[in-house]
Amino acid sequence: MINERYGKQYADGVLRRIGERVRQVARKIDGLGCRRGADTFLIYCPHRDDYKELLEKFSVGLSGEDSSQDRVRLRMGVYSMVDKHIDIERRFDRAKNAADTVKGSVSNPIGIYNEKMHESAILRERLVEDFRSSITEGCFDVYYQPKFDIRPDKPVLSSAEALVRWNHPEMGLISPGDFIPLLEENGLILELDKYVWRKTAAQIREWKEHFGYAVPVSVNVSRIDMLMPDLKSIFMQILEENGLTTEDIILEITESAYTGDSEQVISTARELRGMGMGFRIEMDDFGTGYSSLGMLSNLPIDALKLDMTFVRSAFGENKDVRMIELIIDIASYLHVPVVAEGVETEEQYRVLKAMGCDLVQGYYFSRPVPSKEFCRFLEERGAEGPVPVQRSARTYMSISGALAGEYEHIYYVDTVTDYYLEFGQGPGGELQILPGGKDFFRDALGSLVESAAEHDRGKLLETLNKENLMSWPGREETIVVPYLRKDGTKQRLYCLQTIRTRGSDDHHVVIGVRPDHGSADE
Repeated sequence: MINERYGKQYADGVLRRIGERVRQVARKIDGLGCRRGADTFLIYCPHRDDYKELLEKFSVGLSGEDSSQDRVRLRMGVYSMVDKHIDIERRFDRAKNAADTVKGSVSNPIGIYNEKMHESAILRERLVEDFRSSITEGCFDVYYQPKFDIRPDKPVLSSAEALVRWNHPEMGLISPGDFIPLLEENGLILELDKYVWRKTAAQIREWKEHFGYAVPVSVNVSRIDMLMPDLKSIFMQILEENGLTTEDIILEITESAYTGDSEQVISTARELRGMGMGFRIEMDDFGTGYSSLGMLSNLPIDALKLDMTFVRSAFGENKDVRMIELIIDIASYLHVPVVAEGVETEEQYRVLKAMGCDLVQGYYFSRPVPSKEFCRFLEERGAEGPVPVQRSARTYMSISGALAGEYEHIYYVDTVTDYYLEFGQGPGGELQILPGGKDFFRDALGSLVESAAEHDRGKLLETLNKENLMSWPGREETIVVPYLRKDGTKQRLYCLQTIRTRGSDDHHVVIGVRPDHGSADE
């Protein structure tokens, strides 16, 4: 990171200063010091308790002549209760593991290796060792969580998601949160994914043979999978072995998979989705990565899957659904449905339905279940017959649609709490989500008024006072305020205007700023 931000010459100087400091301090404390490689230094010394003071000695003056800038932060890992039966390299590995536990922490830069870390390290090693035998012996079970289309009056089973569980022969059920990241780190995730894909395809075939039909099932495809050159042939073989088509399996690719090597990932996704294969692709965990509508517009996706953290946040203590509204708005602009996961209560279901969400999954309808238990959902769905789906017509302009038009800036203001979201146009005209804030009248209004010509500032302040804004939500008429805006040595004619976004919303107001295609010399 220092290399990228300040250049290699500066970074090399920092490493030299750290190395010299390690050499000096190691001598004073009767220890030995060395550089392990890259940005990692090691010290072997007698036991001590003043690790904080020691780290401070290493840290002073690392920025060189520019000592006023705190550009370099060190973190330290300590393995103090040394097991002398293990070799030196493994002892330092434990110290490094302790340092990794405080990565990114500003308040606590020192990690101490303890028994809990030791047990965790042993568990991780055991899981990696047992992985392949567990695959061979079928210790991984695939569970299915139903997804329901909530656009009809009564929710209808639409599809399902395949989720893997590790039923270890000695340790019992192991959480995916424990083994999925571990397998990714050790390059084993592709083997597990292929296992899940094959088990899922075989199960779909079995359901079709028994019920005469099946619903599509989505499977997770990791970024590592997307970089495999033979990924298409793997999927083609799985489909052929089970007599399935691409209509039977949906591919879930996380939003973060498109970061780094994005061109190759996007190219692979296009081939999987395009005429050659025809898979449908859901963007999983949407909202945790990209914020550019221009980028999203070019990605090969058929649905946006709302990350469950947004659902939890929206229905938490503050009851703030703004980000969900925005994501539904973006999906509408892209003409793709929204899937919300993590729906656990009737309130969440009803609010999401009213907001225009298309599909949901979560414990409110069902936890992930084994294939035999999932059969009851297929039986119920088969008895219902075809269900017409009616989309409610939107009679308002979307935020993303407005920004794709002529509006340069948009503020989305909650007139009750004063919270706001801010949007702007990127260099290509794409939607950019800018940092919002807690107080529109204190923060955003000041900069908006400051940009206006002096004689128009009073007009904007009067128009945008809180009492006025609280009367705007739900009003049919559009409020338009022309004003002059400073633009270097010239003044340009601009227009501040309310945008009707949701007729049923009684506490949000959307304010757009656009040029009025005129200018005036000062």
